[in-house]
Amino acid sequence: MRAAGVAKRVKLVKVSDDMRHLCALIEGELLQWPEVTTHPMFGFRACYRKGVIFALLPWTRALETPESIAYKLTADGAREGEKWMSHETHGPESVRSALALLDQAYGAAGQKRERSKKAKEQSAKTQSRKA
Repeated sequence: MRAAGVAKRVKLVKVSDDMRHLCALIEGELLQWPEVTTHPMFGFRACYRKGVIFALLPWTRALETPESIAYKLTADGAREGEKWMSHETHGPESVRSALALLDQAYGAAGQKRERSKKAKEQSAKTQSRKA
């Protein structure tokens, strides 16, 4: 029996070999961008810019459909789950549109990193004034 208020686990769908190949191509392109790293995470390849996650490429599992990638656009004040979007890919011809969306998410990850850095600096200044 499930406790009240506990969300159901998201069902992950299997990814085809063709989609895995397409994601490997996208990952190869992303790794040429400055400050990008990837790491395996729960059947996905998580893409980071200086430690800030901005995309999930399906490797063995996908979130919504077997042919979708997930990317994160920072929305201030939004809950974490509301920041993630998905994009359907339909073969190699859709790589360009996927990369355009991932470029937006990459930019947002860079802005988030800068905002976080400025907030930490401001907090340190405030703490030093109090001391």
